[in-house]
Amino acid sequence: MSHSFIFWIVVIIIILIIIFAWKNEPQISYFAPIANTLPPREQVKFAGGAANFTNPEAKIQYQLLVSNFGYPDVVRNKQDGAAIWFNKGILDKIVLADEPTNIANPAQKYFLSTVTNIDIPDDLLCDIIKLDNSIYYDKIKNDLTIRSDHIGTNIAILYAVIELIQNHHH
Repeated sequence: MSHSFIFWIVVIIIILIIIFAWKNEPQISYFAPIANTLPPREQVKFAGGAANFTNPEAKIQYQLLVSNFGYPDVVRNKQDGAAIWFNKGILDKIVLADEPTNIANPAQKYFLSTVTNIDIPDDLLCDIIKLDNSIYYDKIKNDLTIRSDHIGTNIAILYAVIELIQNHHH
């Protein structure tokens, strides 16, 4: 089998996993009892969370991010606020913004950004940017930013980018 065929099979499997995980995500209300069982310091972090965010999808993503990455390093718990995690595995930064979504314009639906420092060869950069309209690259800093409305989507796109770079070097 060719590398291209295997690559696309892996991408399809990741997308199916993301869809399955999205449908099975716990609702926000399930997390409320957890706050009462945490030590006092952790209760403060939990209470600060995303309670005052106005975007319900951002609130759901906040809970998913906390369950996977722990509490954010920075939280601005208010309307139009944000939560930021630093240095979570391959992700240098995760930014969840309480931004209104515009369903009619998918580019304005994205409120979750991940930033990864990765060197993309110049001759591959255009191909990677064309993968999705949610990909941005700062060539000076080598920062790849991916915006979406779900952490799984960001990770799947990042995986695709890494695969393209690795296949490019072979």
